[in-house]
Amino acid sequence: MDMTFNIPEDKQDTIIRRIREIKGRRKVKVKAVARVIGTLQSVGRATGTIVRIMTRSLYKVSKAKTWASFVLLCDAAEEELSWWEENLKSVSKYQILSSMLGREVCSKAASDASDLGFYSYLVGPPKEFLAARAISVEERERSSTWRELAAIKETWTDRARLERFRGWKLVHYTDNKATAAIVAKGSRQPHLQELIRDTIMTMREFEVEIECI
Repeated sequence: MDMTFNIPEDKQDTIIRRIREIKGRRKVKVKAVARVIGTLQSVGRATGTIVRIMTRSLYKVSKAKTWASFVLLCDAAEEELSWWEENLKSVSKYQILSSMLGREVCSKAASDASDLGFYSYLVGPPKEFLAARAISVEERERSSTWRELAAIKETWTDRARLERFRGWKLVHYTDNKATAAIVAKGSRQPHLQELIRDTIMTMREFEVEIECI
């Protein structure tokens, strides 16, 4: 009726049950981990791109010689399981047209960050300012990738700005290859994963998609 993909309640319950079966058990069969990943991927039409971001560490631990092999769940994998347990029901709905047909790029943006500050803008024409601020002394100790991701987050978690771009697909240019990869599939580094997770989740509320180049 509302042109959305939805995860049926019984499927939600199945996913959460499978998560709880392995969560907290540091040593589990790789087949059980793969089953959770596969089920989450199977409902990707309803979750949107967040499923790629929030299964990265689970994929890492699911590599083994046989399905019967046992693997250890690292802290990052445990955090992903907890996140899905807590948030699955809130990310179980996504627009059909956005998910199936894709969207043409409606706008292009770019950002750059240094140890002094960051700046982001619409490429145009005409070129249009989006966001800028100075980098704190503490933030200067962070990696260049963290600063580039922080620039993207602060640009695309502004709710008033996202309302303007509701339903759009954006291309965002960066001069950091690692940043582009993290926007697409997340990071194993918790401090970087948190940045992109919060960004994608906020953009998801406004049906805004981002492709980082």
